[in-house]
Amino acid sequence: LAMGINGQSTLVETNKTKLRSNGVVVSALAGSKKVGLGLRYKSLYEIQNVFKVGWGGGLDSYSSNLERRFIPVTLEVVGDLFVDKATPYYMVSAGYGLTLKEDESFAINASGGVTVDISIGYRAKKTTVQPFVALGYRIQHAFYNGLDDWGYEDKDVVYKRWSFSLGTFF
Repeated sequence: LAMGINGQSTLVETNKTKLRSNGVVVSALAGSKKVGLGLRYKSLYEIQNVFKVGWGGGLDSYSSNLERRFIPVTLEVVGDLFVDKATPYYMVSAGYGLTLKEDESFAINASGGVTVDISIGYRAKKTTVQPFVALGYRIQHAFYNGLDDWGYEDKDVVYKRWSFSLGTFF
């Protein structure tokens, strides 16, 4: 509410910026002749109009039979290139991927490791629901040990996958 020139009160519209946004992302993870799936949730806090930081979590599978599953817990950085209603953006996340189960056929022990995801995409802004599409590259480290046909073996594995993601911030 503001006072007008003639002393009358007038309503002044303010530009309210939502400081926190949540997101849901579905990804196809392709590489090494295998396609996996990813489902992630993100909670981000706006630092500037075009820059957000937060955390993410979800479920990633690095093979077509839904084996090699991980629960990633990540720190997220998202930046818009423009302030426009629709804009290209970048996203970088890094953290740790916990193994969901010992899914290698020989594994006695399985442990997760560092996970990194770098993406570029295009998203709509200035609406309550902000859909986006992105292309990126995801890396997940894992360690397995156990018995195979030739004896005890350790496997240090790095899954490298191209990602195609669809999602929305709200």
